[in-house]
Amino acid sequence: MTVIAVDSSVLAAFILQEPGWERMADVLKDSATLDVAVKEVVNAIVVALRRGRITEDGACLKLKALQAL
Repeated sequence: MTVIAVDSSVLAAFILQEPGWERMADVLKDSATLDVAVKEVVNAIVVALRRGRITEDGACLKLKALQAL
């Protein structure tokens, strides 16, 4: 089995459901990333919340989705 390394931008795009996020699901199935990427995605969620792109409830759901990965 081949493991694909993904960076935080891929994780953030998937979690924040940015355009094309559906295509990333298959890539993320057998992937790995650095611990710092998780922190960067949490930051992206906070930034999206502050900019009004997502609600507080939405941010909580996205944090739970990130934790489930």
